[in-house]
Amino acid sequence: MAKIGTIRYPDVSVPEASKYTKIIYDFPTHSMSVKMLTEKLNLSTRGGWTGMILYSLKSYGLVEGRGVLRTTELGEKLVNPLSAQELAVTKETVFNKIDLWTKIRKDYGEKALSSEFCSYLADKLLIDRTIAQSKYEKVAKLYTESVTFCFPPTPSNLNDEGGRRKESLMENPQTPSQQVPTPRTPSGTVSYGSSVDYNIWVRRDLKSIAFVESQIEAIKSWLKFQKDQIVEEQKS
Repeated sequence: MAKIGTIRYPDVSVPEASKYTKIIYDFPTHSMSVKMLTEKLNLSTRGGWTGMILYSLKSYGLVEGRGVLRTTELGEKLVNPLSAQELAVTKETVFNKIDLWTKIRKDYGEKALSSEFCSYLADKLLIDRTIAQSKYEKVAKLYTESVTFCFPPTPSNLNDEGGRRKESLMENPQTPSQQVPTPRTPSGTVSYGSSVDYNIWVRRDLKSIAFVESQIEAIKSWLKFQKDQIVEEQKS
């Protein structure tokens, strides 16, 4: 299991851990030997990455056992929930198994991490800044993937904003010249894209740009998860 200072955290995010748990759960008796799992993942049974994955799955409370891995009740609720409500409760429970995740969420909520995240880790965890500098990108990636998976925006929140906007436009039709302008880029930032649907702004300095670069893979992973979910919904 990974470590920053004296604090341990998983080497894989919750959505990745969920994927591995589903492989085990879908096998007869909801259990599978470590050897078979590593074969399915094209990993070495004795490889370091295998140990990291297994330790992470157990840290999230999703599997148990040594030579043979068994899906726990919590793991079953995550990959085969009886309802959307059960899934939401389970995701929160799994997320809260990791003290570092709950600590960061307490300070940041579900909002994106700021470019000062490295300094935040050093100050909050009381660790040397060189250690924080070497670890913060990995921590940020795993945390971002986990928090967006476990606490996605709720439909009610989306309807509150999107629904009112749609209703307003229907009541007051606008000509092209009257359409709502895209937001102005804040001073001191650069804008990659900006529209009614999204805004991507970043402070124009090397530290901020480097931080955004570190988040790209996490964002791509989250988008892929959302796309897969939509595809599955369209099939059913």
